[in-house]
Amino acid sequence: QGWGAGLNYMDSGRITRTTISQPDGGIGETRAADVALMGGYARKFAAWSAGATLKLIRGAVADQNALGAAVDLGAMWRPDEQRGWTLAAAARNLGPAVKFQGQSEPLPLSLRLGAGLNFLFRSQRATLSVELDQGYDGAPRPAAGGELMIARIMPIRIGVAQREDKRARFSAGLGWLLGSAALDYAIVPFSGLGMEHRFSASVRWGAGPAEAKLAQGNQESATFIPEFVSTA
Repeated sequence: QGWGAGLNYMDSGRITRTTISQPDGGIGETRAADVALMGGYARKFAAWSAGATLKLIRGAVADQNALGAAVDLGAMWRPDEQRGWTLAAAARNLGPAVKFQGQSEPLPLSLRLGAGLNFLFRSQRATLSVELDQGYDGAPRPAAGGELMIARIMPIRIGVAQREDKRARFSAGLGWLLGSAALDYAIVPFSGLGMEHRFSASVRWGAGPAEAKLAQGNQESATFIPEFVSTA
């Protein structure tokens, strides 16, 4: 069992301000940003693990702000902690609608089912996973990904997912494990806004280095994960 905390931050960068009468701009710039402060708790029951995370959310576009709260729930079944199958389910953004510009907007509810397989590839730990995500529009979207751990310290990742336009989008990333800490980077398509760059840092404490804890699925630790996202 363990507690965790996290901070997610997304910044769009500078956006040209436009209106219906001035579609080409010329009236300055603006920006959009989202911040989520999170705290969670998870516990292990034999081969099962379950957890919940409370999120406080603030979104800002130009001079308009929205505040809200949501809960994420998840459960995982892993009969073999070293290798083998993992089955999981999660529900994200359970909570009331938030008000933005005087109107109530529902949170983007997401329901996910996933399965993963851990194995050794040329003496290196590898993982393959598949996922089915039902997003806010109610349409199920499949996704798949893989991770290969190089020299026990550098995970390399690649994934493909179906987006709202029914087209497949590829993403990639890598990480670096430093004892009980980890740094991660990913590049992900962001609809028609270009590529999204995600940077995150995590620290695990309780027992053992980060790579060993990831390989064993050890839940008896706490994690602090700040994440910074930008689009380009």
